[in-house]
Parts: sequence; C-alpha cells; structure tokens
Amino acid sequence: MRWRRSGLRLALGLSLCALGLGADMVAQPQEAATVGTSLPRAPAVAPGRAEAVPKDPLAVANARYQDGDLHGVVTTLTPWLEKRRPPWGKRERTAGHLLLGVAHMGLENWNLASRHFYRVRRTETPLAAYGAWYEALVDHKRGRHLVAVKECKSYRETWPEGAKAEECLLLIGDAYAAQGYRSSSVEAYKEFLSRHPDTPREEEIKLAIALAIARTAPRTGISLLRDLALVHRYPSTDLAVKAALAELKEDGHDVALPETASARMQRCASLRRSGLLVEAWELFQKIAEDAETDPTIAAWVHENEDSYAWGTRQFAVYAENLAEEYAESPSAELAWRIFRALSRDGDWDKALVWGEKGLSDHASDWRWRGAKDDMAWAAMLAGNYTDAAERWGALTRRIGRRAIFYQGFCQLQAGEPAAAVETLSKLAERRHSWALPALYWRSRANTAAENTEAAEADRQAVYERDDEGWYTILLNQYAEQPAGPTRSGRWSGDATPAKPDGARSMFTPTIAARRLLRSPDPTLEGGAAHPGWSSLTWDQLMTAAVPVESAESALSAPTRSLEVSVSRSALPDGYVPSAWYDPSETEDDFRRFAERNTTLWPTLQAAHDLANAGLYDESARLVYAVHAEWRTAVRAEKPDERQEQIRALGMTPRQWRAFILFTRDHYHAARACSGLGKSSPPPERLAAERLAYPIVRGAEIWEHSRRYDVDPFLMLGIMRQESTYRNKALSPVGAIGLVQVMPSTGAKIAALLDEHRYSPRQLEDPGTNVRYGTYYFSKLLDRFDGVFPLAVASYNGGPHNMSRWYRPHHGEEIALDVMVEQIQYDETRDYVKRVTGHYARYVELYTDEVVKIPDRPLGDDRTVIDF
Repeated sequence: MRWRRSGLRLALGLSLCALGLGADMVAQPQEAATVGTSLPRAPAVAPGRAEAVPKDPLAVANARYQDGDLHGVVTTLTPWLEKRRPPWGKRERTAGHLLLGVAHMGLENWNLASRHFYRVRRTETPLAAYGAWYEALVDHKRGRHLVAVKECKSYRETWPEGAKAEECLLLIGDAYAAQGYRSSSVEAYKEFLSRHPDTPREEEIKLAIALAIARTAPRTGISLLRDLALVHRYPSTDLAVKAALAELKEDGHDVALPETASARMQRCASLRRSGLLVEAWELFQKIAEDAETDPTIAAWVHENEDSYAWGTRQFAVYAENLAEEYAESPSAELAWRIFRALSRDGDWDKALVWGEKGLSDHASDWRWRGAKDDMAWAAMLAGNYTDAAERWGALTRRIGRRAIFYQGFCQLQAGEPAAAVETLSKLAERRHSWALPALYWRSRANTAAENTEAAEADRQAVYERDDEGWYTILLNQYAEQPAGPTRSGRWSGDATPAKPDGARSMFTPTIAARRLLRSPDPTLEGGAAHPGWSSLTWDQLMTAAVPVESAESALSAPTRSLEVSVSRSALPDGYVPSAWYDPSETEDDFRRFAERNTTLWPTLQAAHDLANAGLYDESARLVYAVHAEWRTAVRAEKPDERQEQIRALGMTPRQWRAFILFTRDHYHAARACSGLGKSSPPPERLAAERLAYPIVRGAEIWEHSRRYDVDPFLMLGIMRQESTYRNKALSPVGAIGLVQVMPSTGAKIAALLDEHRYSPRQLEDPGTNVRYGTYYFSKLLDRFDGVFPLAVASYNGGPHNMSRWYRPHHGEEIALDVMVEQIQYDETRDYVKRVTGHYARYVELYTDEVVKIPDRPLGDDRTVIDF
C-alpha cells in the first residue's frame, strides 16, 4: 500500500508537469552555468535548485500576472485555493479566485474560468459584481448563451449602476443572437441605442443587428447588410459585411450590391468617410466616366469634384482644376484655395508662385492680409532660406518671438552664422519658450562662426535649461558619437546588455554585486569592471544578488521588509520597495482606510481587493475617481456637507501618494512622484524616478513591441505624453486610451489586422489600445525608414503632414534637427521633442544604453501606410 501511494504521488506529479500545472512544485534539473556562459537574463531559480515555497501566493500570482505569465498564475494559485483550511481570510481568497478566473479566461479555459467567477459572484465581498460580469462573459464564450443572458439580467438588477450594467445589454444581445433568438437580440440592441442615442458604437450595433437577423431571416438580413455596405463609417464594418455576404452567397442567396448610380455614389462617399482615400478617388473617377451619358451623374460629379479631390488628398488635381477657373475669372478666393492646396501637397515652390500672385493681385482681400507668415513658412519649407529669413524678419513686429527665432534659424541654414548669432541673441538670454531652441541654434551658429568659447557657453546653458532632453541628446551626439549600445526606435532584442537592476534582469544587485560589476552608483566602492552580469557563476550570482522585491530595501532600508520571497520576472513596473514606497505597510493602511470610510466611498474596499489580485486597471479607475473628489473637496471655496466630511479625514498628499502607488493609479503616481528624491543618494533617487516613470502594461508592451519591431521604451514615452498612463483618457478631438487612438484610426487598424467586429469601446481596453497603437506606430516607422522622430511626428500630426514638410528634401541631405525644427505645427514639433525626452529618460532609468537620434531622414514610402 505504501508503494502504491508513493507511486500515485509520482504519477500525479508527472501529470501536473505534463499539464503545466506543477512547475512550482516539481524542481527541474538544469545544466550548471559557468563563467562565460551567456544568458539573455538571469533565471528566477539557480540551475539545480528548486524555487522556495512562496509565503504569499497571491502576491506571487499578482507579479506573474503583470508579466503576462498566465500559466504561472494558475500554478501558483490553484494549490493554494484548493486547500481545505486556507491560511487567509475570505476576501484574499475571493481576490485569488478572481485573478485565477481572469488567467483561465486569458488561456481560453472557459469552463475553469466560469467556475472561479461563480465562486466570486456567490460571495458577499466587494468583488462580487466583477465575478458576476466575468461569469456571464465566459458563459457566453463557452456556448451557454441563455445562461449568460440570465446572469446579465441578474447583474443589471443587482447592480443597476454597476460599471458593466450597460455593457450587459450588448452581451444580452450577442447571447440571444448566438442562440438564434432574433427578436430578443434586436430588442436588446435597440434598447442600448435608445439609452445612448449619441453613442459612437451605433454602427457596431447596426452591424450586430444585421448579422443577428441574417441568421434566421436571410433576405431581411441581406438588405440590412447591403445598406451597411453602401453607407458606413469604418472600414472594418465593410470587411465584416463582405465576409457575411460571402457566407450567405455560399448558401445560395443573391447578395450582389445594386449597381444604380445612387448606390455607387453612396459607396464612394462611405469609402472616403472611412479613410479608404485611394479607393474612393478611383471609384469617383469611374463614376465620372458615366457623366456624359447620365445627366444625374454629371450634376453630382460637377458638384462634388472639388470636395472629393480635397477630401481624398488629390491636392494637385484640386489646384489644377481651380487654376483653370482662375484663368477665366480671377478672384482672391480662388487664389487662396490654390495656395492652400499646393501647400497641403507639399509643393512649396508652386505655392510660393501662387502666394506672390495673391499678395500682389489681391492684397486688400481679408484672406491675404495675414498670409505673409504662411509665405515665410512656404519659403523655409521650400529650402529658400535667404528668402525665408527676409520674410521672417519683416514679421518680427507683428508676430514677435516666433519670427525672430525663425529669422535667425534661416540665416544659419543660409550660411550666415554671424547674422544668426546676432538675431538669436535677442531671444537666448531670456526666460520664455523660444529661449531654449534659440540657445541651441546659437550654439550651432557660434560653432560655424568658430566662436569656440561662446559655443561652449551656449551648450552649457542648454544643458541647464533642457528639461525635455531633445537638445541635450543632439548636443551630446554632435560632441561625439555615443559610446556603447544605443537605441533608435526599433526593437533591440532580449540580448541587449542592460543594468543588472534593469528591465531585463530578474535580480537587483546588492552592494556586493555592485562591486563585481561596473557600478552606475559613484557613491559605492567599486573595483575593476567585471566582464558582465551574465558571465557570473551561479555561486557568485546567488551570493551577490537578492530578489528584486527586496532589492531596493537592501539599498535604501525601508521601514518594513516584504514577505514575498520569489523573484520577479524581467519586466519590473517601477513600483519596487524603497524609502518612498513600502507595499506591505501601504496595503495594511489602505485596507484600514477603506474599511473606515465604507459609507463615504463604498468602492474603496473593491479597489483594495482588486489591487491585491493585480487587476490594477479596475483598482486604479476606482481610486482615480475617489482621489479626484478629494482634490475637489480640499480646493472648494464653499464646501458642501459631503466635502466637509472629506476634509475632516485630514488626508495628506503623502498618504494619497502611497495609496495611488499601491493601486497603480499611474497618472497620479507620475505626478505625485515627479521630482521626488532629487537630493537623495543615487539608489533612492533611482527608485523615486522609476516611480515617476513606471513600466505600464509591461508584458503587453514588450510582446507587441517585439512582434512589430518597436522599442518598448519608445512606446512608453508615447504613452506618457499622450495620456500620462490613463486607460480611459479621452482627448478633446476624441482620441481614446493609453496611447490615444482615434476611433476612425482604430477602425482602419482593425481592417489592416483583418479584425471585422471593431468597436470604439475596444480602445478603452488597455490591451487592445496598446496593440493597435504599437502596430500603427510600427507602420509609421516602416514608412519613414525607421527614423523615429518622423514617425513620432506622424503619430501626432499625421503621416501626410509629415510627408509634405519633408517632400522638398526627398533625395537630398537635410539634418534631422533642421527637419524637426521646420515642422509647421507647434503641437507636433513640441510633441517630437517631449516624446524623445521621455524615451531617453526611460532608457536611462532602466538600461545601460542611450538614445541616438538619427542624423538624417532616409525616405518616405506612402504605400506603407497613409492615415
């Protein structure tokens, strides 16, 4: 019997390993590493050793979830949650079940996920609503559609104001449609539209209705699908309609689109509206071929030719058509429209010709009175720097500093450094937004004029004032090429050397380890440089390194040590323990604060449990709202009763800082930690700066960056500038999420990725937002031959605008700093500089590398992407 039991245990252990469920329980033999062995990063467990049993499985599972290791979450939580007598309380176990359900959902283990969400829903904890929503979602995924309907209806009754109450309506519609209950499905969809008449999801829901009807009433469904094919906004909708009609055609149905003139005009308008500009212009031209035989078409073409030429960016055609009109009947309006079209096309030489005509023939017209600065831009972008300098000089009284700066800038480009120094000196000695660029270009002008001491003084002034880092990077590159590894916007690979405590290292060095390596900390004693972290023997590694969870505590002595003893993976999020942040103590403080203030803020307990489970998107959303209300209350001049209650809590910014760090409210964390630790020793300062520049959505950023050949730190720089890490950020023009994707841009990306069921709501999902944004940015990099500042400019201002600013220099040599300074839009020009600065800061904080700005633009291939 004893043999049989031991045999059973062995068989069970082998089965768990085969299923990937026993990795933490069964030690795997590994080949010993020796000096000279090159490892991409340090493994969590030394070869031949087993990982210690974690004291806090939920914290370990949390860490693995942040790293995208869903299997690790399962292997960590499953044995802990299956114990009959759990060591922890109900809320911790509920958080564990929720995280385990999310992990199984990510692995598409729908049945297992449903089981864990069911357990969460059945509790009376703050997480019950989250369990109910996810349970309904995965039950729909696993084919139990009517069960999902019942669960969603229960959610809406129990939590009518819940975060997913409205989303449940759409899930009910989807579930009924999948079950074949057409009427009930359409009713749910239409109820959502009636409750949200201005929703940007209208087209998505109309598509869902058409598909639902087509399942049981093909003839009616085909009619609706045809309507969407002719009138739609998103190219992904067009793809979905085509796919659905193709399936119906295979079943023997007539799905051909009408070939009437009206139908072709509608489709042409939809192609333009959805951003398929080349296709729209081609169809417009085909329609125009029939104008001679059909007066209705002739009238439509005549009325719409200019708007279609402009709307599809056929600016040369637009200008040519108007030039013919101008020849017959000259007017200030026509001259202005031609000038604008040629400027939008990047044909700056021709734009100058028409600009001169407008200024000479129509100088009194209001359109041309303020056109002199447009002409100065045109001359500069055409490369006529002497002419441009004169034009900017004539504008200094009217538009001030901008004209002075560009006058000096153009004088330098025209080969007049002495004149440039004199002009730029009018700006360089003062404190305003144009002073820093004036200092940089004056240093370049002084260098060209061989004023060595003056050039060096200007460079030092730039170093002191350059908070963003753009000009500092450029000056360093002009002084000498960066030594050692550099980054220039592309994926650098796992094998790129990094700091031992950097983004790809699983251990952070103690003082002993720093003595073995070239230390970035000048305050620590160091010996001769070690050949490299990956070449240490395991004996050296295990004695000289500590797990990353407690690494910063070894350097900066926080007030309390962590319980977690298992090392983190290669993607830290910056929220490591330090003198500024003690996660264990903060967790206790936040729990007590949430329990004391349940009446005031009932969502805080859920935020606490979600943070413990590592579901930071939701915990941050809840704390963000509470913190915003607290800020409003403490600033109110005439506080109401509730605001008085909030004030009476006596909360300080420092206390809030700890809470927002614990719940990963990245937006407020970055603001609260900016400048923190400036006067501290290097280890504490590094920890504080990483809190201000965290690795957000690290697993996804690294996954998609590797897939699409983009540097993840550059994507983090874009994320910081776009949203300061807010998942649901919404810009004034409608851009959504972490990296601010426009709904129309998202639809085009979905179409390129062959994803038919696109919804603008998807952009609020951080995973989708990061994936779409990274894919789009990779295409911009491809278009501009990997020159990342031009891709960054295109991400903000559009590749068509970057292209027209660059067009005169195709095939010519122009320095990249000159090219960026000539970006016509202030917002886009500043955006390039800020994003590059954030990029460089991330690289500095998490690696031993430096950012290198390319010397020159290399090309522009519009066929790669043009939206």
